[in-house]
Amino acid sequence: MESCCRSCMPCLGRLWDCIWPDIHYPNVPNNNNHHQNNHVIANPHTSGPGGHGHTSEIRTVSGDIRVPSPKKRPVQLYAALFDFEARSDDELTVKEGDKLSVIEKRGEYVLAKKLTGSLQSGLIPANYVALLQDEFAKHNVYTASRSTKIPVRWTAPEAAIYQRFSVRSDVWSFGVLLYEMMSRGKMPYEGKSNKEVLDLLSSGFRLPCPTRCPPNIYRIMMDCWAAEPSKRPSFHALHSQLDSIYARIYFKTIEV
Repeated sequence: MESCCRSCMPCLGRLWDCIWPDIHYPNVPNNNNHHQNNHVIANPHTSGPGGHGHTSEIRTVSGDIRVPSPKKRPVQLYAALFDFEARSDDELTVKEGDKLSVIEKRGEYVLAKKLTGSLQSGLIPANYVALLQDEFAKHNVYTASRSTKIPVRWTAPEAAIYQRFSVRSDVWSFGVLLYEMMSRGKMPYEGKSNKEVLDLLSSGFRLPCPTRCPPNIYRIMMDCWAAEPSKRPSFHALHSQLDSIYARIYFKTIEV
């Protein structure tokens, strides 16, 4: 087709050159060193004294041949959402907040490796692991802007005062939610302003036990309101405690 177009309409030579460019390779000197640099052995296993057949060479434009390195995938950081105790040698024991690298998914589990401490690897339930999306999440802490309106009555002191939120500050808020449920919807710190609430919390004051609230439920609230965030229970631990209380109520084995 190319020869037909060029012979019939030679006046459009520049167009044909764009469509069918004539590629020219630079001459390669016959010097042995250059010859070595500017050629690629097509099948090195068949060349040389012990090989069979002749050496096949591909002439290149440049003697500096570099194999492009494969692009590395960015390392994705994961964290354990709950405590998990290994039940066999194949599983991995983790604590809430442990940083992990997920190697692969296996059904309802993931093969993960700890990035701190023992650096062990093993299987963890897939729903116990979450991808950390940003720099704040890597430290299990996120911040709010100065313009963000914060519900002080439901917020942990370190979050309300310093805008440092975390899973542990969420646990504090859960404790306040329990208070509302046990008090039949009573407003927390009723009659107090936000400033007064913060002053009370800084002095160690905590919401009183609601009327007819079981003592073990109020103990859970007080654990959620620990001044030191690290001493507050995890959501996994809270789930286990409340589930145990519910089971005792449901089956009426013992009184709450």
